[in-house]
Amino acid sequence: MTAGGIVLCGGKSTRMGAPKATLPFGPETMLQRVVRLLGTVVSPIVAVAAREQVLPSLPDHVIVTRDARGCRRCLLPSTPRT
Repeated sequence: MTAGGIVLCGGKSTRMGAPKATLPFGPETMLQRVVRLLGTVVSPIVAVAAREQVLPSLPDHVIVTRDARGCRRCLLPSTPRT
């Protein structure tokens, strides 16, 4: 069985004061750490970011996708509005 991983790295981070993806966590950023650790158990890894969000450098094997609707909404199936 093959398993992939999805990392939701968008968000306004209003309480943190800075985007969580770029917060320092030792010698790397929070996002880099999550991707590194997740990469030891799953492949592929998809990072979902906001449309204009700046991300730290990630390994070439990480698929970065951007969505203007927000991270949670981009994972929901499309449903017609009534």
